[in-house]
Parts: sequence; structure tokens; C-alpha cells
Amino acid sequence: MRNSETFARHGGASVTTNRGTERLSVAAALNIMRVPMFPQHQRPGPCERGASALPRTVKPQIYIKLRRRFSVVIHGTFSMTRVSLVSLVQAQCARRSDHRSRSRVPRGLLLVVGSALSRLCCAPVRQVVLSQRDPESFRGLCRAVASCEGGFTLLELLMVVGVIGLLLVLIAPAFTSIKSGTDVSSAIYGLKQVLENARAYAKANHTYVFVGFAEVDSSVNPWVSPQVTTGDTPYGRVAVAVVASKDGTSQYQYATSDQGNDWAANYANGAHMVAVGKLETYENLHFVPVDFASWSPTAHPNSKMARYQPTGPPYTLGHALSSSVTPFTWPLGSSLDSGYQYRFDRVVNFDAIGIARIPTATNGDAIAHVIEIDFQPTHGTVFTPLPHDFNQDVGKHAVIQFGTTSGAVRVYRP
Repeated sequence: MRNSETFARHGGASVTTNRGTERLSVAAALNIMRVPMFPQHQRPGPCERGASALPRTVKPQIYIKLRRRFSVVIHGTFSMTRVSLVSLVQAQCARRSDHRSRSRVPRGLLLVVGSALSRLCCAPVRQVVLSQRDPESFRGLCRAVASCEGGFTLLELLMVVGVIGLLLVLIAPAFTSIKSGTDVSSAIYGLKQVLENARAYAKANHTYVFVGFAEVDSSVNPWVSPQVTTGDTPYGRVAVAVVASKDGTSQYQYATSDQGNDWAANYANGAHMVAVGKLETYENLHFVPVDFASWSPTAHPNSKMARYQPTGPPYTLGHALSSSVTPFTWPLGSSLDSGYQYRFDRVVNFDAIGIARIPTATNGDAIAHVIEIDFQPTHGTVFTPLPHDFNQDVGKHAVIQFGTTSGAVRVYRP
């Protein structure tokens, strides 16, 4: 008690140097540690309102900051002096239950704070703290630390946690919207890459490549066979598969009538085809039936969506009437009628020189100038149908358009 009282009242503090033990005033000790001394009437703390277990002569702010600065001095780069807090801790631990605090800090929190204090302090202070076997004295030290500057009650902690939880609930829809936008972007550019790779494979291997598109019910597990393509909500998941001819032929003959009959007759469960890569699926995406209206550069010269479009089915792949006479199933080895997981009826063919076609029963080897696929985002199986004359410069929809002869694939987004 003598050392602590002297420190508080008369400015005496023990400082250990290479020359022995010297005496420093309070002002000198605080100047070394750069701790400002605030008058009690200017900066009152919770401890000074009657909740402290410290002696009234020791300002709580000074005690805490001395403890913090002292720890920095010991573990820092200052090597000239160290201000000892052992006497202050001894003075605190010497107090008994007759000075019990009225602090509302729970016992568990007190023990945590006290443990943290004992770990952060220097070795002499830690030895004094841990040597106190009297629970009441140790609890008083914990109360002093917890109730001074930087301390908080359990109620305050719960209020902070509640506010954080409320903020998370409020901003969750924003993150969901961001994720949805990211899903659409990654899906569109993933499909663009699939088309480019399929054309490159056909040219490199001098064979015919078939890219199949299908949309199924996203509420059904993706491992279920077959996937659901009918009913009230066959939307939300777009599947894409690529197969190639093993022998380099088209597996059907061009004709202006009954084209594709030989494809079905010779399909043989896909025995003449080989898979190129894996099945790709994209969630929260819708394209059947989606067919955006004309949005020409002449009528909309400054629009990002301005483009020259195909004349309808089958070259707008999402049109309700679009289909190909070269369907195939996935996985290969299943028939066109049953036993498959996916059946692809909307198929783009690339020949050995990279020209893209969508064969129908009557178009022979006709080549359109472009092929287009229109997409809009969904939330699972739910989407808002777009009116025919909607403003294409506003929204999260997208268009993939590729030249049938040049192979150039372009993405249009508002």
C-alpha cells in the first residue's frame, strides 16, 4: 500500500535501470510512457462513479494506461527504463471483500478479463496476480479492469450482437441480388466458351460436332433420370452437352423433305458419337420459350442491345417452335425414347469447316446469317415473363449471337 499511495499522492515510482533503483515523479513516469494525465472532472470514468475496486487516490484511466504502456515498454524497443506496476497490483490485490464493487459485469466476463490482464502484463505483475489465492481479491482486480475505460457489460455485448444480426438480415437481399447477377454473367460467358470450343474442335478434327441445349425443372435433383422438361415449371436449369461424330460424317443426308429420318434410323443409342467434355449445367437461367423482339441498330443506334436478328425458328434457339432433326441423349448409350437423363432437341451442328447449322425437316443445308439464343434470369423455377415490346436496354437479360460462317460469338447485355 505504501508504494501505491506514494505513487498516487506524492509522485513516487520505482524505476529499474542498470544503475539500480531510482525514484521518478508521476509527471516524469507519465512523460516516459506518453500517457496524458486527465483531471478527474474532465474525464470521469465508470470506476470513479462508485463502481471501482481501486483506491480512490488512483485514477482508473491512469492505472489502465500505465498497465498498457508498461507492457509496451517491456516488449518494445525502449531499453532505458521500465516502470514497475507490481506495487499497484499488490495494492489492488490487498483489498478485501469490504470494498466489493457494484459492477454488473458477470463473473465469467470478469475471469476472462482477469486472465487477459495476467497474460498481457509483465512477468512480475503476472506472478503477483496469479499468486493471489483469494477469489475476492482477484475478482476485484477483474472488476477494476472491466469497468474502466474500454469495459462493457453483458447487456451491451448482447445489444451489439443483436444490431449486427439485424444488419445482416437487412443486407442479405442485396448479396442475393449480386450473386444472381454473377450467376447470369458466368452462365452466359460459359455458354459462349462452349460454342467457341465446339467449333474449334470440329475444325481441328475435321468432323461434325453437335451442341445440344435443354432447359429442365431446377427444383428436381440434377442426378435424377430423366430430368423434368414438362409440367408447370420446367424452368431454371439449362443443360448443355457436346458430342462429335466418330467417323467424321454428319450421320444424316441433307434434304428438303423428311430430312433427319436417317439420323433417327442410324442413331443406335449414340454408338457413332463420342462425348466432347462433360455435361454443363447452369442454374437460375431460362431460355425456352424466350424470343426477344427486333432491336435493330437503325431503330436503337445507341443501345448496347442493338443487333440484327434471325428471322425466327429454328435460328432463334429459344423459340417455342425451334427444334432440330438431329436430337441426341445424355449420357450416350441410351435410346432416343427412354433410359436417358437428358434429351437434347435443340441442337446446333458445326461441320468440318466450322459452319453452323440447325437442320429441320425441310431446310436442307440452308445457312442463316446468325443464330441467336435469348436468356433471362430466374429464382429457381420462378421468372417474370417479359412482354414482347419490353425495353431491352433495362434489365438483367442477355443474348448470345454467333455468326454461322465466321464463328464469331458475341454477348449482348443492357
